[in-house]
Amino acid sequence: MSLLYTSLIVICTLIGIALYIQYLVKSNNLDMNQNNPNHTLSLWEHTMQVVNNVLEKYPEVDEEKRVILILSALCHDLGKLYQDIQKPKEGAINHITYIGHEQESSEIASLILKFLKLEPYIQQVSGLAKSHMQPHSLSRDNSGPKALRKFIRTIGELSLNWLDVFNLSVADAYSKSKDIDPLIVQNYKELENSLNEAVLSLSIKTDEKIKPILDGNEIMTILGIKPGPKMKEVTEFVKELKDDNPNITKEEAATKLKERFLSSPTIKEAAKDKNKTSSCSQHLLNQKGNDQAVQDSAGWTQPDFKD
Repeated sequence: MSLLYTSLIVICTLIGIALYIQYLVKSNNLDMNQNNPNHTLSLWEHTMQVVNNVLEKYPEVDEEKRVILILSALCHDLGKLYQDIQKPKEGAINHITYIGHEQESSEIASLILKFLKLEPYIQQVSGLAKSHMQPHSLSRDNSGPKALRKFIRTIGELSLNWLDVFNLSVADAYSKSKDIDPLIVQNYKELENSLNEAVLSLSIKTDEKIKPILDGNEIMTILGIKPGPKMKEVTEFVKELKDDNPNITKEEAATKLKERFLSSPTIKEAAKDKNKTSSCSQHLLNQKGNDQAVQDSAGWTQPDFKD
C-alpha cells in the first residue's frame, strides 16, 4: 500500500466526517471548545495532535496498520459532537462532561467508513475508538494485575491488539494541551510496564489471544450439562479464573467451577434436562443449531482426535 493510497483514504475520511457533521447529526462544530478543564485544545486541535502522536509512536509500521491508526485517531472523539452526550458537570461552572462518547465515536466511525466504502477498516477502527478510554480508567484507578489481565483478554476477544489500544490512549492523553504534563507521562509509562508484566505472567505474545483454562466441552462435562443460556455466565467465570491466577491448573479450575455452580438450582435443572430428548425431528434440528451456536460462543472446540 503506497503513501498516496494512505493519503487518499485519510482525505476521504475527512470528507466523510465533514458530511456526517453537516447532514446527519445535530452537532457542534468540529473545532468546538471542549469546555473541560482536562482539555485546553479545541476538539479539532486535540484530534490533530492525537494523529501526530500516533504517527510518532508508529514511525516504521506497515501502511495497512498506519491507515487503521490514523483513522482511529481521527474518529476517536467524534462522539463528543453529539449534543446528547454533552452534560454539564453537577456543581461545576463551564465544565462539560462527555461520558459515553467512545461508544458514539465507534458508531459514527462505522457509519462514515461504510459510507466511504471502506468496510475492511470498520472492525478495527470502530473497535479502537470504542476501547480507547479503557487504559485511562486503568491508570486512574491504579488497577492491579487481575484488572490488567482482564483488559488484555477482553481486547483480544474483540480481535484487537491491546498495545494498539494502549498507544491510542497514550496519544490521546498526551494531547490535552500544547504541553505534556510530566506526571501524565510517568503514569502511562508505569501503566505500560504493568501491562507488559501482565503479558509475561500470561506467557503469551503481545498480539496473542488468551485461551481459557477450560473449553466449552470440558465445562459441560464437569457440570454435567448441555449448551444453554447458563453457559455464558459459566464461561465468563472460567475466563476470570485466569484473570485472577494465570498459573491456575485445569484441576484447580474444575474444583472452583464445581464449588461455584454445582449447587446452583439452574445448573441442577440443566443437568436433569441433559438426558431428556425429543422425538420430534424439528425439535432435534433446532436443538442441534442452538447447541452449535452456544458452543461457538462458549469457546467450544472440536475434540482433537490426533494421537
